[in-house]
Amino acid sequence: CDQDDIWESDKIKKMSATFKYDDVGITLCDGILIDENSKQIKKLSLWKVFNINDINKQFFKADFLICRNIFTGICLAFRANLRKYILPISEMSVHDEWIGIISSYKKKVCFLDEKLIRYRIHQKQKVGIGLNYLFSFSKLYNITKKYKISDVKKELDKTKDIIKRFEQLNADELFINKLRCKLILLEHRIRTDKFRLLVLFLQFITGNYKKYTDGNLKTFIKDVFTNFE
Repeated sequence: CDQDDIWESDKIKKMSATFKYDDVGITLCDGILIDENSKQIKKLSLWKVFNINDINKQFFKADFLICRNIFTGICLAFRANLRKYILPISEMSVHDEWIGIISSYKKKVCFLDEKLIRYRIHQKQKVGIGLNYLFSFSKLYNITKKYKISDVKKELDKTKDIIKRFEQLNADELFINKLRCKLILLEHRIRTDKFRLLVLFLQFITGNYKKYTDGNLKTFIKDVFTNFE
């Protein structure tokens, strides 16, 4: 429970009710975005920000989470018997992302289409959506200036830990191979040799940025202009 966010009074009741279905292992609700004064921001919802409304929810699988995370800790609930697979949580991962991909691999995800929290966004935000999610494509340059190759290295270390956990869980080899393909792309993205731009371009035109990153073209542009400090 994040101290600056607000739960609706029936949040727990409504989310708990979804577990009457035995195949449901993790539930994700929606929420509205509010500012420092608790006013809604541009009628935005979490699902709209994460493009969750465009997801085929009926046939959702953990494979989707290889390229991007859709889970926000304050909006999710999961069965206690999944803890044995989830714990310990990798120090390289954000907890909700780690919980989301493992839980959705083991059990079905229930998308509860109700706004049960009010998620606060402010200038001094440390973790979460943050104001960058509200930026337009025209402001990509400002984001790129702050982008460092160390950010990609962190993603690489996180992916290694996720692969290790799924290997321990004896997960389907096809699923693990998809994670390994993402790892290969990340290894290319941290290259600093003279062939870096050529390799990145080849990764882009072959569709690997689309398969294994959240931003596709935006991520490719950030990699081209990345800060090597």
